[in-house]
Amino acid sequence: MVKAQTAIESWWHMGNKGGWGTDPARCPADHGLGVDGTPGKCPESFGLLQVRYPYNVDAFPGVARSSAMNSDYGYAVWRSCYEGKMTWLNTVERGSDYAAGDAWGCMGVHFSGRWHTAAAQGYITRVKDYLAQRIWTTPNFQQP
Repeated sequence: MVKAQTAIESWWHMGNKGGWGTDPARCPADHGLGVDGTPGKCPESFGLLQVRYPYNVDAFPGVARSSAMNSDYGYAVWRSCYEGKMTWLNTVERGSDYAAGDAWGCMGVHFSGRWHTAAAQGYITRVKDYLAQRIWTTPNFQQP
């Protein structure tokens, strides 16, 4: 599950940045608009698991610099979801009621910030597909 998700998020490249936005308030320090080579935009997501700055401000800059911290942080959030600590998920749009113990539901929360919505389900399907393929073992995944 972790390997498949990491392949989807970054193809296992810690230096990946994504979630390009135009709001300077959502840019981490040292990554203002245009600084990373995209005029008028800044990356909001960083690293192996694409941890998003606007929702995880306290994790920065560590999650953008360290693969260990990026992975540990990403899966600490997942575990909090899995253990039932994200009860706020029942106060926002959702596809069903949030409850502890649903590993795939928590995988969907990583992507969409919501519980079993269409966007979350689409992401879960993509991760399951990569998992079934064991994408990280295929020649396309290997680096020269």
